[in-house]
Amino acid sequence: MRKAQLISILSLTACVTSNPSNTGTNWKGLEDSKSIKCESWPMAEKDFNIDAVEPIIAKDRAKNGIVASVRQRNSSLQTVFIPLDANANLETGSASILPLNQNSRVLSGWIFKDEPLVLVATKQGSRSYLEVRSVIDNKVKAKSAFVIDGELTDGSVLIDDRNAWITVKSSEYSTSFASLDMSSEKWEFKKLNFESEIRGAKLVSDRVNKKLFLIEPVQNDKAIELKINSIGLKDSKIINKMTIKVNPGENIESLAFFDHSNLVFSMIVGDSMVGQARLYVGEIVDLEAHPSVKWEQKKDLPDLHVSDVVFVENSKKMSFLYLKWLNEQSTIDLYEIGAKSANLLGQFGVLSRGSLVTHAFQVESGVTSVIVRQKEKDIWTYKICSLDTK
Repeated sequence: MRKAQLISILSLTACVTSNPSNTGTNWKGLEDSKSIKCESWPMAEKDFNIDAVEPIIAKDRAKNGIVASVRQRNSSLQTVFIPLDANANLETGSASILPLNQNSRVLSGWIFKDEPLVLVATKQGSRSYLEVRSVIDNKVKAKSAFVIDGELTDGSVLIDDRNAWITVKSSEYSTSFASLDMSSEKWEFKKLNFESEIRGAKLVSDRVNKKLFLIEPVQNDKAIELKINSIGLKDSKIINKMTIKVNPGENIESLAFFDHSNLVFSMIVGDSMVGQARLYVGEIVDLEAHPSVKWEQKKDLPDLHVSDVVFVENSKKMSFLYLKWLNEQSTIDLYEIGAKSANLLGQFGVLSRGSLVTHAFQVESGVTSVIVRQKEKDIWTYKICSLDTK
C-alpha cells in the first residue's frame, strides 16, 4: 500500500448543504429541516468520475473508513481508501491507494481485529473469483478456489464471530453465497450449496442461537411472501423451509430488511408518485420454528414522493431513513425503532435534485452519517454528511 500521491492536489469541500430559510419552496417539511454538515469526496485533477463508494465501518473501532472506485480521465480505475475520525470526518491526509486489477471491483468491506478489509471481485473471461484484501498493505488474505458465472455487480458481507457470510450478485441475474472462515491463520472461502434467482435474497443471522437464514421475498400482487430457509452451518445446505406472508393490502413500491436482534422489514406502499404512500414497518420473530410478525406499524406519507428505505448500519438503536422530495428538493426523514414502533427523530438537510442516499451508518461517537450521491454537470459526485440528532 502506498500513500496517495494525489493528496497534495485533492480538493476537499466542507459545507452545510441545507439552508432551510432559503429552500425556494413553500413546502413546510423543507423549511423545518435541520442543517447537515457535508464533506465532498476529494477529486484529483486526473479524476473524472466516481463509480462507487463503500463504507468500512465497525462499532468501537478506530480504523473506520470509506473506499471509493475512482474513474480517471484515461479510463483507468483507481481504488482509494480514506480513514474516518471518531466523528465520521474524512482524514484526507491519510488517504491510501489500493492497487487492483482493472477487471477488479470492491463489493463490500468490513473490519476484523482492527484491520479494514475489502471483498474484491475480479472478472476473468466469462467468470469471476473473489478475494479478501487488507486495506492497510493490499495483502491478499484469501482467494476463492471456485469461480462464479458472469461479472459480479454487487455484494454484501455478514460478520458472525470469526465467520463472514457473503452474498454476491451476478450479471447473470443470480445470487450466490459463500462463507469465509477467519478462525485460523489461513483463511478459506467456501461456496455455499445453494443459489437464488429471487431479487432481494438476503442472508441474516441469529447471533444468539448461532443460526443462519436465507430470506427470499416474493411479491404477489399486494402482499409479500417471505421464504425463510434455515441453513445448516456444517454442510451449508438448506435444511428447513418456512413461509410467512406480510400483507399491507396496497401496492408495494420498495422493500428493505435488516437483522438486529430480530428481522425488521420496512416497505413503502401505495403510490408515492401521486402523493398517496404509506410507510409500513414491522418485526418478524422466531425465524426457525414459527416465524410471525411480532408488531407492525403504518404511517401515512401524504403529498410526498419518497425513496427506498435505507437502514443505518452499526446503530446502537436500530434506525432507518428515507429521502422525501417535492419541487426538485429533498430532505431526509430519520426514524428509530422502539420496542414496538418506529419513531421519527427528525428531518435533516435540503438536498438538490437527483440526490440519493446510498449508505447510512454510525461511528463510535454515535454520529449518524449518510453517503449521498449527486450528479453535477453529468458527473457523479459523493458527499459524506452528518445528521445531528441531539
